[in-house]
Amino acid sequence: MIKMGEEKEKIIVLAKTYPELSERHGPLVCVAGVNQYGEWRRLYPVPFKIWIDDEYRDLRFKKWDVIEVEVTKPVHGDPRKESRKIVNWKKIKIVDHYKKWDVRLHIIQQLLDPDVETVK
Repeated sequence: MIKMGEEKEKIIVLAKTYPELSERHGPLVCVAGVNQYGEWRRLYPVPFKIWIDDEYRDLRFKKWDVIEVEVTKPVHGDPRKESRKIVNWKKIKIVDHYKKWDVRLHIIQQLLDPDVETVK
């Protein structure tokens, strides 16, 4: 059940960071992607143990996977509009994978700004 302030999103995974040690959560990575509406997402905390512990083998997503995840906006400390906190990382589901480069290129082209003035 999704609680108030939480939502389920499908995210196309485009990148993940090198693990960083967190005193609170242990080694973490940050994941960048785009949701089903074409909005950028920065997902955290994502425990690095997903990729090293066999217990979490089913959660090992990679670039161009589409994951379904319950997220909420950060409560404090992160003003970035794309940041989303993962409600329960153990519930991440891999629902698809984009293998063909023409599909990948189309996704990337949709994310590009048409010119420098738009970026400004």
